[in-house]
Amino acid sequence: MLVDDICDQTEDRAKGWRTGAVLFGVDWNRREIMIFTVFAYLTPFWLWVGLGYSAWVLLPLLTLPRGWSIVKAVYSVERNVLALDSTPKGAFLAFYYSALLGLGLAL
Repeated sequence: MLVDDICDQTEDRAKGWRTGAVLFGVDWNRREIMIFTVFAYLTPFWLWVGLGYSAWVLLPLLTLPRGWSIVKAVYSVERNVLALDSTPKGAFLAFYYSALLGLGLAL
C-alpha cells in the first residue's frame, strides 16, 4: 500500500485524500518502506536470540534478496514503473515471508 501511495501521490492530492505521501512527501513513504523492511528482517533474529525460538525462525531471511530489490526499486525508479512492478512483488514477498515465518515458528 505504501508503494501505491508513492505512485498515486498526485492523484490523491487532487482528490483531497490524506495519505502519507500527500501529507509528508514521497521521501517519507520511501523511508517508511525502508524502516518496515529492516524491522521485518530483524524480527526473526530477535525471536531466535531474544526469545529463544529455534533457528527455524530465520527461514524468512531467504526472502531478503527480494525485499532488498523492492527497497532499491522504491528509491530508484520512476513512479509509474514502480506501480507496475513493485506492488505485485511486494504482495508475493509478504506471502512468502509470512509463510516461512509461520513454518519456522511451527518447527
